[in-house]
Amino acid sequence: MKIKGEAVNDLAEIIDGRAFMQFAAGDSVLLTSHALSSYFMDECFKMIKNQGIDIFDMLQDIAGKPLQTYTSTVDEFGNITDMRLNQPKLKLV
Repeated sequence: MKIKGEAVNDLAEIIDGRAFMQFAAGDSVLLTSHALSSYFMDECFKMIKNQGIDIFDMLQDIAGKPLQTYTSTVDEFGNITDMRLNQPKLKLV
């Protein structure tokens, strides 16, 4: 697998559809296995949530205690600049 900059630099000025697909799938700049699995998991979670099941609540029930969650602030480049611990959602039993 090429590093992102190398893959882009190796492209010609004008490319056809086949060259683009090779670039996207083969050189992994657009379609990395991580990106595909993340997309797949996001779609699965959306589908499950549409069925009325909240995965987060399910995980908390399995763990038997509230899970820690964080709220982050990002800059214009997408870098995290601040991260704060959220208060847990406690249930009255």
